[in-house]
Amino acid sequence: MLLYGFMEEAIKAKKIIENAKKIVILISSPDGDSVGSSIVLKHYLEDRNKIVDLFSFKKPSPIFLNFKDIGDIDVTNTTKIDYTYYDAIIIIDSGSIHQVYDYQRYPNFRFPSTTPLIAIDHHLSNTHYAKYNIYDTNAGATGELIYKYFIKDEYDLDDDERELLYFALVWDTGSFRYHVREETLQIAAELLKGNIDIDKLSSLYFENIDDDVKRVLPDLIQKTVMRKNPRFVYLYLSLKHMQKLKMKPFEIKKYIDVYRGSFQINMKDYDIFIVITERKDYKIISVRGKPYTNKIDLSKLI
Repeated sequence: MLLYGFMEEAIKAKKIIENAKKIVILISSPDGDSVGSSIVLKHYLEDRNKIVDLFSFKKPSPIFLNFKDIGDIDVTNTTKIDYTYYDAIIIIDSGSIHQVYDYQRYPNFRFPSTTPLIAIDHHLSNTHYAKYNIYDTNAGATGELIYKYFIKDEYDLDDDERELLYFALVWDTGSFRYHVREETLQIAAELLKGNIDIDKLSSLYFENIDDDVKRVLPDLIQKTVMRKNPRFVYLYLSLKHMQKLKMKPFEIKKYIDVYRGSFQINMKDYDIFIVITERKDYKIISVRGKPYTNKIDLSKLI
């Protein structure tokens, strides 16, 4: 799905970024795609003599300590940043603007209307919160868009940066199991021309069940509902239940990623996979379909 007259919108967004001298990049839950995409974009922009700050209000998982440049992400209260200092705000890999700050504690926070807001994202559930967008739901990961619009033919990646972008693709495609197109694999092949440790990256993706996740995972599996017409798998987690399980609020995405990757999407004879997690004032709905059997337009479910 291409929105906003996609190519024209992407060109406008990139032009604003090129003209900006001071840029702030924000990510939501630090996962493989958002971490890899944002750090590489930061390096690209700094190579063009721009002042670039990269923030997350959530702390990255310890698995990202395996990447040399993880220190580029400054963990802070993103509602306290003076955004008027910057010429552009870039939000990476986030379907909702509420995901880049602590919405439950600061529900009235707003970004200044005087600073251009740019979203670089691939999620079908994107709420179209930004005025300027580099947005393509056909992309397997936001890392694809970073490579296509900023890196290819414009910037020489070192091996650490290649690993970050490759991990972005691995993370959001389930290690190339779903939402993969020809361009995804072409970019992966280009990244592999460097000296990167594929075995390490595969281990980081698959070996992610720590003691805390192991404690919660059986309950998530038990709460899973299966339906045959249409064939879907469904998990609803209320705020009360997550509190009962002592799920760390800032790591809810970690639990869901492991549950989905290790159990839900591997279920035989089901085509659609839904996870809904409740927050104080809203719900987050995540929907995925098995690409070779699902015939339903998932955008109509959101």
